[in-house]
Amino acid sequence: MKRSCHVLGLLAASWCASACTHYQALSTPPPDRVAELNRSDDVVTISPGVALGLECVNPWGNPCAPDQVSVGDPRIAKVYVAHLGHLEEYTSGSSVPTSFVVVGVQPGETMLTVPGEDPLRIVVVAER
Repeated sequence: MKRSCHVLGLLAASWCASACTHYQALSTPPPDRVAELNRSDDVVTISPGVALGLECVNPWGNPCAPDQVSVGDPRIAKVYVAHLGHLEEYTSGSSVPTSFVVVGVQPGETMLTVPGEDPLRIVVVAER
């Protein structure tokens, strides 16, 4: 459950389901590696050396702040703002979503944050 969406009743739950930051994975991992986004738990699981493209849209359908995305521990993962072409037609919201790339560095956990948005937990797993 998203940490920032605590609700007391059915109406509040309905509202909150649409009032959370929306992250979407844009890429897939190479063979025998991991790069996935679990949207229900706000967790990215990734292998060292693998990059995962993500989009970020705030609860109102607008892009997240692209120049302020960061990770808590850059020894675990790195994040880069991406300037991606239109991989898919973007139809909900006022403009193209913010895109960035998360790269696994070494096994461990850290947090990816965008000010004012729900954070993502980054889990870099040991190679298989």
